[in-house]
Amino acid sequence: IPEGSKVLRVSRMIRADGKPAVYCIDYIADALFDRRDYKLEDLEPPIFNLLHHFCGGVSVETSLAELRAVPVTEEVARALEIPLT
Repeated sequence: IPEGSKVLRVSRMIRADGKPAVYCIDYIADALFDRRDYKLEDLEPPIFNLLHHFCGGVSVETSLAELRAVPVTEEVARALEIPLT
């Protein structure tokens, strides 16, 4: 996605044994959308359904995740239910 491009940002939580484990943020280039009449429930995982229904039938064959440790922000602390330190 070129710098400065408009994107849709979707955050989600992956839980392990019912506890917050991984906080994910997906970015989808606005240019991919051929429809923008999606609802909040359309953003629920898997995000691939959103791509298929609102981005011209895009089908994802492979996905790549970049995992990295980051300093705890207020948003991440709240999502992971941990103290902000």
